[in-house]
Amino acid sequence: NHISDDVRPTEGFKFEVEVIWDLYHFDPSQFLVIRLVKVGEAAEPDQPPPSTVLYYWSLEKFQRRLEQMRDVFHHHHEAQEKALSSRGQQREVETVLGHWLLDPWHEPSSMEVLHALHDAEHTAVPVPAPSTAAS
Repeated sequence: NHISDDVRPTEGFKFEVEVIWDLYHFDPSQFLVIRLVKVGEAAEPDQPPPSTVLYYWSLEKFQRRLEQMRDVFHHHHEAQEKALSSRGQQREVETVLGHWLLDPWHEPSSMEVLHALHDAEHTAVPVPAPSTAAS
């Protein structure tokens, strides 16, 4: 959560851990699910802020994405040290990863992937090759 708050402060991202139990399967790695929640602004001071669950990830998938988030965090701080403009910092996630489809805070839908492929066919913008870190 600290990385998200630092690199993406306006997004309201929050990671939460859920424990699930399957009576028929006893693999401990399957008991934990990580969810990414987008927390909004509370309408009233005494009301909880609205939140929306964006994605559920297995612990393994979250760990891969966390490594990518750490890379973005380090590049973000390097960019701050070089005193980039605020516009440049906002684009840091895409710049570091090479393409928005590889944003570790985003799980592209099949429609987004299809649109990106369609756009790549009709423009000179290449679609990034999938890597093991982006799964």
